[in-house]
Order: sequence, then C-alpha cells, then structure tokens
Amino acid sequence: MVMGSAWRKNNLRELRHSLGRFLAILAIIALGVGFFGGLKAAKPAMLRTGGDYIEKTKLFDFRLITTLGLTQEDVDYFAGLSGVETAEGAVTVDAVTELDDTERTVRLLSLPERVSVPELTAGRLPETADECLLDAHRFGEDSLGKTLRVTRTSIDDCLAVQEFTVVGLCTSPLYLNVERGTTALGGGSIEAYAYVPAAAFTLDYFTEIAIRAADADRTLYAEAYTADMDALKPALTRALEERAQVRYDDVIDAAREALAEAQAEYDKGEAEYRSQRADAESELAAAKRKLDSGRAEIAQNRQTLEEAEKTLEEKRAEMESGEAELASGESQLAAAKADAYAQLDAKQKELDENRAKVEDGLAQFEETGLPVQYEALLVTRRQMEERLAGLAVGSPEYLACKALLDAAQLLIDQFESNEQFQQYLKLKDAKEQLDAGQAELDAARAERFTLYLLDVLMPGMTGMDAAREIRSFDAAADIIFLTTSPGFAYESYGVRAAEYLLKPINAKLLYPVLDKLYLRDQKPQDGLTVKSNGMLVRLPFSHLSYVEVNGKHLFFNMADGTVYEVAASMREYEGALLARPEFMRVHRSYIVNMLQAEKLSPAGVITFSGHNVPVSRLLYGQLQKDYLALLFSGRDA
Repeated sequence: MVMGSAWRKNNLRELRHSLGRFLAILAIIALGVGFFGGLKAAKPAMLRTGGDYIEKTKLFDFRLITTLGLTQEDVDYFAGLSGVETAEGAVTVDAVTELDDTERTVRLLSLPERVSVPELTAGRLPETADECLLDAHRFGEDSLGKTLRVTRTSIDDCLAVQEFTVVGLCTSPLYLNVERGTTALGGGSIEAYAYVPAAAFTLDYFTEIAIRAADADRTLYAEAYTADMDALKPALTRALEERAQVRYDDVIDAAREALAEAQAEYDKGEAEYRSQRADAESELAAAKRKLDSGRAEIAQNRQTLEEAEKTLEEKRAEMESGEAELASGESQLAAAKADAYAQLDAKQKELDENRAKVEDGLAQFEETGLPVQYEALLVTRRQMEERLAGLAVGSPEYLACKALLDAAQLLIDQFESNEQFQQYLKLKDAKEQLDAGQAELDAARAERFTLYLLDVLMPGMTGMDAAREIRSFDAAADIIFLTTSPGFAYESYGVRAAEYLLKPINAKLLYPVLDKLYLRDQKPQDGLTVKSNGMLVRLPFSHLSYVEVNGKHLFFNMADGTVYEVAASMREYEGALLARPEFMRVHRSYIVNMLQAEKLSPAGVITFSGHNVPVSRLLYGQLQKDYLALLFSGRDA
C-alpha cells in the first residue's frame, strides 16, 4: 500500500511538470480515433448513396447492340428471358447541333421509361416530339426555352423533326464522369447529351436494348453482383446472336420481297410491250399485203420516174453544194477524232450542222416519192426471189413471178443508172458516215471506270448518294466502301456494293478483295449472260448468229432460229462482241458472227440460218478483207 501510494504521487508529480505535453498527446490520439471512426462510418454511407442513385435511375445491367439494329419483337423476347427483370429498346444517334449560334456535337438519346432513366434537375420532361432535355453538366438554366437545331446526323433521315425546344435539364446515369464518348462527326468527341421523345425518331428499329437483371444484388462493389451478372451473360450472348441472325434474315427477306415486287412490275411491263409488239407486227403484215397489191402499179410508176428525172436535174446544183458541205463535214469529223475529249462538244455541234444539211438534201429527194418507190422495188425483188426459190421451174405461177421480177429489176436498173438518183444514194451514204461519226463521239463520252472506292461520310454528297448516282449510268462497275461507320452496311445492299470495309484499312484486308475482282475480270468468257423475258440466259458465242438493235431493244438471233429480246443499247454489249475476231460490225444496227455467214455480198450477209443481214456500203470493203483474214486464220489453226 505504501508503494502504490508513492507510485501515484510520483505520476501526479510528473503530470504537473509536463501537463502541456500530456494534453498534446491526448489530443493527437483523440483526433486519430475520430478520423478513423469517420472513415469507417463514411464508406457505408457513400456506398448506400451510390446504390440509391442506381436504383432510383434504374441503371442497366447489360447493353445489347447489333449492326443491323433491333426490333420491338427483340425487346419482347429479351424481356421474357429467365433472369431478366425488364428490357427496353433505345435509339442513340450522334448529331451536329446549333444552340446560341454555337456548334456542338451532341449525342441524341431516346427518353427511356423503365431503364437508365435520367434525373430531372430543372424545368420539366418533354411532352411532344419537338421538345428535349439537355445535359445539366454542360448547359445552364439560361438554355431553357431556347431552340436546339440539328444540322447533321450519323444516320441519314433518322429524325422526324430538326429543331427541339429545350424544356428541362437532367443528369444521366449513363454519364457519371466528365467524358461523353467519341464519334465520327464534328471534331470526333461528344460534347454533351440530349434526351428526346422516341417519337422524334423515324427509324423502324432500335440501335440498342437496355437490360436489368432480376433478383440481382446491386450492392456497389459486391462480389455477389459480379457473380449474378456472370451467370446471366452467357444466356444473353446466345440470345443476342440468335436474334441478330433473325434480324439479318428479316432484312434479307424484306430486300428479296422488294426485288420480287420490282421483278413482277418489270414482267408486267414486258408482257404489255410484247402485246403491243404483236399488234405492231400484225399491222406490219397488213402493210406488206398492201404493198403486194401495189405491185400492179409499178408500170404506172415509169411515167412518174420520167417526170421525177426533170426534178432531179433541177436539184443537181443543190446536191453538188451538199456534197461539198459533206466533204467539209467529213474533214471536220476526222479532225475531231484526233482531238482531246474537251473538244467533243464543239465537234458535236459541227456534226449536227452537217447532218442538218444532209438530211435537208435527203428530204428534198424524199418529197418526190422516188426513194419510197425504189425501196418498194427492192422489197418486191427480194420477195419474188424468195417465192421463185420454192416454185417449180416452168409452172404458170413461176413464169408470172419471173415476169414480175424482171419488171422490177428493169425499173431498179433504171433508178440506179440515173445520175441524179446516184446523187441521192451518195447523200444516204453520207448520212451513214455521219451516223458512224456520231457513234464514235458517243463512245468517247461513254468512258467508264471499273472500280469506285467510296467513303460513306463525305462533304457535300454522302458516299451512298454518290453510289446511287454511279448506278444511274453504270450498272457493271464495282463499288467498295471504306468507312468508319458500320451503320450503313445494310444500305450498301441497295447499290450492289462489292464490299463494305471498316477503317482502319490494311493490306491484308483490302488486297484479297482487289485480287478477287481482278481474277474475275480476267476469266475467259465463252458467252454472254443477258436478261430476256424476266430470265437470265447464257448465250454461247459459238451459237450466236447476229445481233440487231431496234430502238431501245436488242435482238440476239441464235443459229437455231431462237431470238432473245433484251432491253438495252448496242453500246452495252459491243465491247465484249467486237473483242472477238469472228464478230464484225456490218451495219450501224447489226453485228454478225462471220463464222455463221454462208455468203457475203454488197447486198448483205446470208447466214446459215437463212437470214439476210444488210451491209453498209462504207463498211463493205473493210468487212470483205476482215472476213477473208478470219477464214484464212481459221485454216492455219
């Protein structure tokens, strides 16, 4: 007891001597204990506050995205999956906007109702399609009542309205930090977000689906939450892959239905055309019968011919002047061939002027009626020659036809021996020469590229608009898109793009595509594929006799007598035909397989199938040389 009392006295004595130091140490210990207790108490409060905000705004657990988008059917499907509390479709589009004359890149979000709901901080919620909420961290209350105008979007024609009235400010559980994401528009960064009603979008699909899991432990940083999400993720992944395939099939089926409808319209139009053509052929047959009745009038035409000779004499001076102008036109046309493409328009004007003069001279002759009579005599001669071939020599009908043939030939000889009428034939040859020059000018203007490389997002005109313009005049060229925008892949089907490649592009990605196209073009062709009567038909070159153009239609005449009608111009196929030595142009309207030719004369080409194809006077000399060269080359082989 004595020692204890002494010890206490000693301690009290020490405290009195160092009271300040003792109190300082006591204060430091109390501060540390208080700070530690605060930290222990703050963590649960912070976690509870964050968890309450997540529950209040219903932040999504999973976000589902596909290239072709998702439908309401997909939303209902995911909402019915086991382990899913709710699912909601959403649309997200990046846009360049203007507010207070300031341009910003803003992410437009469809206003959700159940998942990832924004929290209103000022104003009110949108009530109509032309109202919006703005990012409260980027805009102040002075923005309320102002107009947000959209000038450009990442998806074309996706908005029903272009101007939105700002009615409120909000915070979004999707953006808990200062970053807003990146984009291909503007400067490449999202500056703010804006919520608009779903009715403001015109898209028939969602760009994403937000999922909230059922019965999930959403305590922040809880291992149980991670385990719950890991358990649900495989099922959602499989379901998304399945729905993506369903969506792809739906898109393809819709495209096929549209194509089928277009084909049906085409077939209907072609049927109407064939009906009209049949009517025209019937009228032509009636006209031929009328021509037969006119054969009896040939004798009377002799007097008309004598009177016409007097008229031709008066027209000789005018015709000689026309020949001089024609020679000038031919010289100008030859000069046009040697000039650059920039001079084509000027040469076209000169050619048109010369054509007008030649056609005026021909019109003056045609007013006399003599050309019609001459053509009628040629038709009569050809018909009598065909009839005589099937008649017995010496029969009464044979003798009558022979007499009529001799009479027709006599009149033809009189026509062709007449000097004035020879001037008319020269004018006709001159017109054919001018037509040939026109064909050369048209061919010079028709230069086409075989491959186009396009981006989707381009200034002035989008890549899709450029592709549609290309397809309006060139259906054969290949188009490859090189872009950072995956959302236009489906639209590329509409312009028949060969490939849709996403940037960055490297050699391993691009070169195999180019090699495939090159090898395809280098593959030897043994025939043509044409579309006739709603069907694709393969025409072997060896079976093709000749091709005839009539108006806006081509007629492919086969060696067995079959004829395929194609709505196209000769220019679309002449390159492939004339690249082969056996195919030769014999007339402006005819290309003939000379290996199918039985006879060649100034009167025409007689094919093995019995058809007589006319030959241009200007082309006959060269045609004869090329035909002999083809025959001799065949013997050498």
